[in-house]
Amino acid sequence: MKVLKTLAALVFLLGAVYVAAAVLMLLTVDQTSQLMGAGVGPDFRRRLILAAAALVVIGLPSAVGGAGLFMAREWARSSWPLIAGLAVLAHAVWFTLDLYRGGVEFWDWWVLAAVCLVYIGSAIYLTRPATEALFRKRAEGAT
Repeated sequence: MKVLKTLAALVFLLGAVYVAAAVLMLLTVDQTSQLMGAGVGPDFRRRLILAAAALVVIGLPSAVGGAGLFMAREWARSSWPLIAGLAVLAHAVWFTLDLYRGGVEFWDWWVLAAVCLVYIGSAIYLTRPATEALFRKRAEGAT
């Protein structure tokens, strides 16, 4: 159960960080545009808002799922592979777009690897029969 609680806390924290980053991006759109100066294209603001929206789309389900996992709710366990797939897919798309634009650095590979490790590893852990039994035991004890 300690592994599950630790995993749930990590997932919740990741989701909260995604949402916080999106909020900060939206709050500083104008300042960022001014700092970028003349190099900003006409669609910079739109792309920044879309990136913030994507962070919310990843972060909100992760935070809610993490809270549900912490409370050992079956809905959180069963929906987690979908949430993990969404997060990995979004990061893969961002990475591919950066790669296409020629802006990929060594750090980008590490971020993608860490996201894949956390999300895919947690999805595999939560679909194991032993982990399912923990959730079933918890549900039976609650009734």
